[in-house]
Amino acid sequence: MVKTFTRLLILCLCSFASLAESQVSIEPSSLDAVVNENTMYTYNLVLTNKGSADVDIYWAIEKGNDFPNLWKTTMCDSKLCYNENIDVIDTRRPNKLFKDSTMIFQIYFHPSGQKATSTLQLKLYSDKELKNLVAETKANANVTADATVSFNSVKLAEDLLLYPNPADQFFFIKNDNNINRVVIYNVLGKEIRTEYHSKGGSHDISDLNKGLYFLKLLDSKNKLIKTLRLNKR
Repeated sequence: MVKTFTRLLILCLCSFASLAESQVSIEPSSLDAVVNENTMYTYNLVLTNKGSADVDIYWAIEKGNDFPNLWKTTMCDSKLCYNENIDVIDTRRPNKLFKDSTMIFQIYFHPSGQKATSTLQLKLYSDKELKNLVAETKANANVTADATVSFNSVKLAEDLLLYPNPADQFFFIKNDNNINRVVIYNVLGKEIRTEYHSKGGSHDISDLNKGLYFLKLLDSKNKLIKTLRLNKR
């Protein structure tokens, strides 16, 4: 009877710990991308911990079996930027994701002139053995490098900048000729509001809480040009 009770207690404690850790999320939730094969693409990933306890984060990148040898990825977590095609964290350097906080990871994707399509996924674990999965992006997300993605659209996206950033009252958009609308999201992916944009115009954010936001910049055809990060202070 005592042994049975002990087992139940252990199971309950483990379930509680798993529940707390299960509130770790990644935004965006998929690494789907279509890019020009001769340019570099950057994934800006926001990790959020809405659980009741701090979590050590260990990561691993999973690539499709057909991921070309010429393609390169560079992972930058909260500790350091790793060498090209290092797909598993140095387990001596976990990332501490505190409760009710966010953290930014970046994955740089270099097609190196190789036209192809493959898959890419990021998995997060809370243990150095990489057994306790706490969050992951979509499995088998398609990544395509294709020269038919025009340099003009890529160049336009690269030139877009928010300033000042961080900002406390308002922000402007540099090289905003083709921007028609700005959609503001919080780190959980919830839309805060949508605003129309006119060339040289500013956007008032004085009413927003301090923290990190994502801005989707759309053209007149409602096509996404670029997603940018904004720090509200």
